[in-house]
Amino acid sequence: MPSTKNLSPKQLSALTASLLALPIAAGIYVLTGNRVFGLASLLIIFSGSYALILFTLEKFIYRKIKLIYKLIHQTKATKKEEVYFKYILPQKSIDEVREDVEKWGEKRNEEIELLKKNEAYRKEFLQNLAHEFKTPIFAIQGYVDTLLGGAMEDAVIRKNSLRTPPRMWTGW
Repeated sequence: MPSTKNLSPKQLSALTASLLALPIAAGIYVLTGNRVFGLASLLIIFSGSYALILFTLEKFIYRKIKLIYKLIHQTKATKKEEVYFKYILPQKSIDEVREDVEKWGEKRNEEIELLKKNEAYRKEFLQNLAHEFKTPIFAIQGYVDTLLGGAMEDAVIRKNSLRTPPRMWTGW
């Protein structure tokens, strides 16, 4: 039996219809002994089963695959994508579609990891920024508190408090 791994839906339908029609038509020929009746039954059974199998494959299975692709892209399909869904996708085997979905999943996982790293970087940056703002504000608050606590009346302390910038500001 030939490999059915990379067959198109039409080829798979024809193969399956042949496998159904040949033994049935052969049985009809053996039972009736009439070649014309056997050949006619072969053509009718083949064409009916081919149409039914092709319809089933295209309308049910590939419609579900198309929905998966639309879900993956999460957008309304453009004209280019519609052409892809209509003409190219039915040419793909289920294994190729599975590979596409796996690649999409890996890409999404990489994006999620990148977002997590960026979030951690953002949190660390904001913590450092908050610390850098708090330190000089607390130093200024300490000097103001000293001045309000009575250092305003003492000229030496007042002069030192107002002239000497805090040591942690030397880098500014």
